[in-house]
Amino acid sequence: SLLSSADPDDKDEDFLQKLPSQIDTVGPTSGPTFGGTFVIVQGINFTPQTLCKFGYHPATVAIFVSSTQIMCESPPHASGLGLTVEVSTNLGMNWTGAGYMFAYESTAQLDYVAPRQGSVFGGSLLKLTGSGMRNTESLSCRVGTISHIASRWLSSSATSCQVPAHREGPVPLGLHSNAADYDMHDVSFTYTPPPNITSIYPTVGVVRGGTRVTVDGVNFPSSGRAMCKFGSIPVAALSRTDNQIVCAAPSMRAGTATMEVSINKQDFTITGTQFQFVVPPTVLSINPKSGSARGGTIIAVNGDHFNTEGDFDEGTNCVFSNFTSDGSSDTTYVVSSRLLKCEAPASDLGKSNLELSVNGFDTTIDMQAFRFAQSPEVEGLYPLAGSEQGGGILVMHGSYLGFVDLADVMCRVGTISGVHASHVSTDEISCLMPAHAPGNVPVEITLNRFDHTFNEAAYHYEAMITTLGPIPTRVLAEGGGEITLSLWPSEDTDMSLVCIVDTFPVPASKLSAGTFLCMTPPRAPGFVALDMAIEDSDILSLHPTVLEYQVIPTVTGLNPAIGIDSGVSVIKVGGRHLVGNEAFCHVGYDSQVQAEIISSVLIKCEAPAHEPGRVVIEISTSDHGEQFSHNDIIYEYIEEGAVVAIVPREGSQNGGTVVRLAMSNLDVGTASFLTCKFGTIAPLRSRAAGLGVECASPAHKSGLIPIAASLNSEVWSTS
Repeated sequence: SLLSSADPDDKDEDFLQKLPSQIDTVGPTSGPTFGGTFVIVQGINFTPQTLCKFGYHPATVAIFVSSTQIMCESPPHASGLGLTVEVSTNLGMNWTGAGYMFAYESTAQLDYVAPRQGSVFGGSLLKLTGSGMRNTESLSCRVGTISHIASRWLSSSATSCQVPAHREGPVPLGLHSNAADYDMHDVSFTYTPPPNITSIYPTVGVVRGGTRVTVDGVNFPSSGRAMCKFGSIPVAALSRTDNQIVCAAPSMRAGTATMEVSINKQDFTITGTQFQFVVPPTVLSINPKSGSARGGTIIAVNGDHFNTEGDFDEGTNCVFSNFTSDGSSDTTYVVSSRLLKCEAPASDLGKSNLELSVNGFDTTIDMQAFRFAQSPEVEGLYPLAGSEQGGGILVMHGSYLGFVDLADVMCRVGTISGVHASHVSTDEISCLMPAHAPGNVPVEITLNRFDHTFNEAAYHYEAMITTLGPIPTRVLAEGGGEITLSLWPSEDTDMSLVCIVDTFPVPASKLSAGTFLCMTPPRAPGFVALDMAIEDSDILSLHPTVLEYQVIPTVTGLNPAIGIDSGVSVIKVGGRHLVGNEAFCHVGYDSQVQAEIISSVLIKCEAPAHEPGRVVIEISTSDHGEQFSHNDIIYEYIEEGAVVAIVPREGSQNGGTVVRLAMSNLDVGTASFLTCKFGTIAPLRSRAAGLGVECASPAHKSGLIPIAASLNSEVWSTS
């Protein structure tokens, strides 16, 4: 009816209608039970009026394509039953008898697809899950408007196909098994821009796995199943945003692996980002084990598997449990695979665990305890000076809380470090000073062998001196003697010096530049060393001098014990321990005369003039008469008298005449001590008589002789 009578092809159509039609092929050969499948029939002698018939269903007009091809639409029919497909070119009068069958099947159901999204460049392998999926040669997928995408039948409930490239956005999915009918379902696939990695952090992890790796990039959709892949090992993402994915690295052997990400658990990036797996470092010991809370302590760490890269992200570095570092100020220095040094940060007081990390996150499990302590501060030194030969004890007062090991407490004198402390408390540290050149040097302390104080405490080293003296060289064992020492070179000094007598220090008083006076302490008789030293500090003498301690002399008696006020009497002093190079007699309070040592029990000295009265005579056998005995032996001075008359004035040369001598200034108390002298014969005993004394004359040749009297038989009166 579409052709007019004037159509020039009417004759051909009439001709074709007279020719018998023939079916060569039919396809597809199956379709859904609700019909509507367009079956392509190929053969010969087809006309626009050709009819199609499916089994016993009424004939329908075919869609004419050409004389060799038509399309027939299948009617609804029950599943499981097949119908023959035949055609007629003469209005149903004659039908072909090819016997091609068209089968009716139940409709496949698509419930789920994975992944749900993929790159706009295509290539994602979809797994379509549902029911009623038949294994046919024409099984294919349809994505949006793109059909006939080859599929792989997996089972009656699963089929897979690879999606083509497509513009961004969601598209519906379809599935068909007869190359003609597509079952479009409410399941979609979303095309997204391909993800890309811009950076990862950290770039190093330990072989045991567990390192949290943060992946920064672009085109990370907020939904979907993100994954990371290290080498060939995929791991699920721990968290994700539109520009960041976090994954935990798996356990892998040491080496470098390619790290990629996927947003659909299937398609991974191909950036070639490298991630390194390393053997975790181990810590065996640290030194020191404590440091200042101000930070700055250099800690030596001994262990194994230290990475010498040196970068905070890649190299081995120190991590403190109470301090978080971003790596910007990391001061770890890897010396070798078994030794590194790191600087402790500023921290609160207390204990912290020191660990090692290869990336700032993963830390060792063999942690070491490190104590942050109060920084030591020196408030004062005593003494402030010492000998250049060292050996003195320096006491540093201050605050020294938080030290861990006494063996780590040391002093540093100038450039000399490692001086062990001999005494340690929370407020006092003592050190034995080493030898040093003369001059001022800074003194510092450390509580951990490494960190020293910053206080500008100075200690003065004095040059060694030669000690000259002492004067005198002998003193009494009772002590109390004054000795003078001179120093050479005789430089003036304001230091407090002491004399060291044997081992006993006594204060030294400065008499002049380089000259000092000391009071000797009590010591046993004998020789002792004598040095000069800084008070409470070191000896300055290059060599000690010798001081002799003598036994204290004892006076037991005087002969005579009385004398005239004009002196000149020779007094014989008896006693014990009268030994020395020189001796002195001390008469009264202010008279001191040289004496002559006769023996260890006898000394002679000449009595000086003295007013009448009693005085104490003591002796000294030490040099210069510095110290005297303490026996309080009395010597009496009386006014000198003269013989003014004698009765009788002559007598027998045979002697025996009693002669009375009249004396001037005769003291009755001392008359009994008078003796007489006739010429050269003396002393002659006398007896008191009136204002004088009486003496018996000795035998003497005839002639005149002088007569005199004496109180001590030493000094005779005038007559």
